[in-house]
Amino acid sequence: MIFCTAGAGWVSLSGKRKIPVRQGGLVFIPAGRPHRYGASVEAPWQIRWVHFAGLGSADYLARLGGELFGEVLPGETEEIVSAFEQAQEILGEGYTDSGLLLLSACLSRLLALAIHSRHPSGRKSRLTGLRILNSMQWIREHLAEPLALPEIARRAGLSVPHFCALFKKQTGLSPMRYLMHARMTRACALLDSTDKPVAEISLEVGFRDAFHFSKTFHEVVGSSPRTYRLDTAKGSFYSGEAASCITIGK
Repeated sequence: MIFCTAGAGWVSLSGKRKIPVRQGGLVFIPAGRPHRYGASVEAPWQIRWVHFAGLGSADYLARLGGELFGEVLPGETEEIVSAFEQAQEILGEGYTDSGLLLLSACLSRLLALAIHSRHPSGRKSRLTGLRILNSMQWIREHLAEPLALPEIARRAGLSVPHFCALFKKQTGLSPMRYLMHARMTRACALLDSTDKPVAEISLEVGFRDAFHFSKTFHEVVGSSPRTYRLDTAKGSFYSGEAASCITIGK
């Protein structure tokens, strides 16, 4: 998937003619399809891109209603760029199982935005989807705080049942499961990149009890925080197979 955020470019599939792509244009290139693409000479494009695979990929593409090659989406640029930025932020924290699960949730949201843009169902639906995207970002910005579901839903301007249903529909995760994995992903990044004590890291990801943090970490990641730190230092903790399913960039 290529999304043109500025300028212009082109894409050619299976040796056919070049199809122009301008700002707001969305391109899906099927796996295994011969292709070429490039920037316009007059106004070189800026793009965001993601390679993805998985059992649900065909379903998303089917819901788009056909192949998109340079089609301009009506007014979703900011939301799509924000979804890309969230995914890149998560990817930067490492290839842990929790991080990849969050990345998958962001990808689901990204594809849902593309589907909604092509088949818009009204301004109210668009604003509701934006609330979910913003709530995902808000959760990740407040991981050290004691977050509760009613507060998260209230900030999104939705009732708890409505918020939970929409959140899971658009990300594949419940809000609280997303929160848990966001905390574990941040914890892994801190264990990887700092020498902070486990007790201090537990506070930074919203756990007041270091024992509870270690227990939850072990349940989610599969090892204790200290063991995880030792394994990553030795280069022995890496989910290579899962990581190969999604790459993202600009």
